[in-house]
Amino acid sequence: MTIMVSAWLQPLSSQQISEIAALSTLVFAPPAIDHEWRLTHMPDTSVFVALDAERLIGFKAGYAIAERKYCSWLGAVHPDFRNRGIATQLAHAQRAWLVQRRYTAVETATLADNRAMAKLNLNMGFLVVGSKLESHGLKVLWTKSLP
Repeated sequence: MTIMVSAWLQPLSSQQISEIAALSTLVFAPPAIDHEWRLTHMPDTSVFVALDAERLIGFKAGYAIAERKYCSWLGAVHPDFRNRGIATQLAHAQRAWLVQRRYTAVETATLADNRAMAKLNLNMGFLVVGSKLESHGLKVLWTKSLP
């Protein structure tokens, strides 16, 4: 099995958006997310993908929230492919792309009980900057400065 990591950039095709939505739905039960709107309307959208042959097995999506600030919005790895470092590979690919594009900060948010993402964020050098209560649970807010 060879896993390839690459970038899908705007404009994303309807097929790409459908694949992202399907994997997201598999990994995250409700609440429903409007993948299409964010992936087509937010500025400087990127989706770093992990593919096993042609099958999408992981992704890390984000978009600009200011001129030099990026939101790492959503990521998922198929349950059959977890604990193989795929999320870390995707995070590194996203970070390299952000640095190349001269972003100076990246933000993200995770549900408070998502230990895997908390561990990844800490390993990637993110700092906790706050929390917010949403209808589906408490979210931890993270930020990281980029060179």
